[in-house]
Amino acid sequence: MEDANSANPNRRKKADSSTDTQDLEITDIQVKKQQQAVVGFLEANRIMFQEVDITIQEDQRLWMYRNIPRDKQPETGNPLPPQIFNQDQYCGDSES
Repeated sequence: MEDANSANPNRRKKADSSTDTQDLEITDIQVKKQQQAVVGFLEANRIMFQEVDITIQEDQRLWMYRNIPRDKQPETGNPLPPQIFNQDQYCGDSES
């Protein structure tokens, strides 16, 4: 019998940097909540911003991947949104 989590196509795995044996599972819902938290913070602080949907704009997704510093990229896979930039300067992700 297949585990319900393994059958979910919306699950993504992200390596945990503190241990090689554990994986953190990041779902699309968790990504969306992180995006909403960042947008809420920016709006509450009246910081002007522009959201970019990287699922539609491949050139923007590739730009994002190229412009995240190597030391901030995950050990495996691609960085997950949200990623924050000020013009071309990388500011961080939802955790930083």
